[in-house]
Amino acid sequence: MTGFHLGHQTQASRVMYINSADVKLHHENTTHLTYTFKEAVHTRADEGMLVSVLSASIPYSFYNIRSSVNDTVGLQFQGGSPISLTLPAGNYTAHSMATQLATEVTVANGGTPALSVVFDTKTLKFTFTAIAGVHLVITFGDGGDTDVSPSIEFGLRGTTAVNVGYPVTSTRAVDVNGSVHALYLRSNLPTLSVFDSRSGGVSDVLAKVPINTNPGGLIAFNPTNLHESLIYVNHVKSITLRLTDEQNRLLNLNGLHFQVGIQFKFVSLKRPDPESPLQLRTILAQPPQPLQPPGKPPVSKRQTQARRKRALKKGKAKVSNAIQKAEQATTKAK
Repeated sequence: MTGFHLGHQTQASRVMYINSADVKLHHENTTHLTYTFKEAVHTRADEGMLVSVLSASIPYSFYNIRSSVNDTVGLQFQGGSPISLTLPAGNYTAHSMATQLATEVTVANGGTPALSVVFDTKTLKFTFTAIAGVHLVITFGDGGDTDVSPSIEFGLRGTTAVNVGYPVTSTRAVDVNGSVHALYLRSNLPTLSVFDSRSGGVSDVLAKVPINTNPGGLIAFNPTNLHESLIYVNHVKSITLRLTDEQNRLLNLNGLHFQVGIQFKFVSLKRPDPESPLQLRTILAQPPQPLQPPGKPPVSKRQTQARRKRALKKGKAKVSNAIQKAEQATTKAK
């Protein structure tokens, strides 16, 4: 990997301020975009670029219960067929989430209440109780990548039978914000200095943005210590950004827009790295090296020294002959 002199800044830094409202190319929604500037940011020879997120303003308009992400609960009444309940997308508290699940079960039971869900603020767990005469089975997922149930939010995993007289309590603490603990700003800029445990290797994350406000507020990100990553290109004109949760799932701001400031700082590279894409232009600029003629083996060090001795001997002989000729010509002239 190419090194650089951290204290040797060359050109003045550049900052790209991007407002998703100004972007014409949105791939899915306002949090997946590509923007192309009229002018590019270029490095000079033997320079590298460090990229960092200078600031960000993101509205907290995404939900903790999201469609096709964590909104599906399996349900089966005694003697009936399995069905799926879908919780409406939205921002829930533990109490409102308990009420919503009980309401969906009531609707599935033809309007007759069948399940009581109560949240205990001391234990941070739910208690599920079947109402008189009803026996049912609730199914949550396993919390894996393909799980679209609120298993983390309700503190239950797998299949759970809830019978009259046998209430069931969550097996783990409830986390109503389990699907979004922080925001991750990702880009298509080629860097090799960020790793994450999810991929197990190099990541496209530019910055992790903590959630520092309540739903409906504005998440403000102004880091005091910038994490700067070396970019393995010599110019940037177009950039693609994605705003995701920790599982790399795209967030939906529900029509609202976010703003971000991205800083590019120029530094002097320590030495060219032939294996670095950043130095490809240096390699291509070098003149081609002469090839060894075909059929002839490479010359060894001993052979080279012998050739030099022979050439030196011939040179001395030529000088001696020239001196003799000069002396003879002088004698004749006298």
